[in-house]
Amino acid sequence: MKKELFSFVLASTVLGASSIAFAGAYGEAQQPEEIPAPAPAVAEPEPAPVVMRKYSGFLTDAETTRGLRVEIGGAYAAEYHPSNVGDTEAAQAYGILSYGREEWEVGVMLPSYLYAHQDTVGDTKGFGDMRVWGKYLPVRTEKFTFGGGLIITAPTGAGGMGTALWGFEPFLTSACQVGIASIRTSIGYNVFTKHDDFAGGIDAPNDMYDNLDNNLAVLAPVAENLVVRAELTHNHFANNDNDPVSIFPGVDYSIPVGGNEVVLRPTLGIGITEAPDWQVGLGIALNAPGI
Repeated sequence: MKKELFSFVLASTVLGASSIAFAGAYGEAQQPEEIPAPAPAVAEPEPAPVVMRKYSGFLTDAETTRGLRVEIGGAYAAEYHPSNVGDTEAAQAYGILSYGREEWEVGVMLPSYLYAHQDTVGDTKGFGDMRVWGKYLPVRTEKFTFGGGLIITAPTGAGGMGTALWGFEPFLTSACQVGIASIRTSIGYNVFTKHDDFAGGIDAPNDMYDNLDNNLAVLAPVAENLVVRAELTHNHFANNDNDPVSIFPGVDYSIPVGGNEVVLRPTLGIGITEAPDWQVGLGIALNAPGI
């Protein structure tokens, strides 16, 4: 390009000199034609940052919604037991509403509709508990993010599908950027209000549902509209030896719709210890950053 522009300027100069010589023989010299300077290049707008979100650990994620986000989805889980206990399967439909900016986010996880079947027990179904949360990320750099928040559980569950208790989970969350990958961790502690006694006068421990909540995730954009993610979840219950651990690999595929974005979130769950043997889920999210 530079060589072509130089040749064009040089050729214009030669033509101008010829015009001057020719005009000098017959009269007043003509002025060479002025060559307009090339227009400055229009700066390309910087692409919007890719906002990647965890799946299982969405509430405690070290990332925020930009504008309004609505997500609905479903999941299926199966757990296999000896015949005297019976295999268990469960299905869930959920909905999440969140709103935020770069440093903060608030949201509500609506009561999920749950269905469970155990061979030796039968069927149970109903709505689970509702959770609301807020978080603030005061530290945000290109390489590191840190903040915290609070999740409140409301006892909206019915038919044994919830805790029947108020719960409070303060948490800390962080993210570290390594190349294209975002490595994220969070830790929180769920504390529930005093449990009523079981039927028959059997005492229920106050810390029946109290648990330590850990999450480790890696997320990376591998194409313009595709993010791969993997999460390791762990809960340690204070009143017993249950330590469920699961791995959740999945992808997020984004579809631009005007100034908004639809995200498809297929996810697989693999139980490591004391968790459903396998799970499969699909979430569909709408991100509306202009709201």
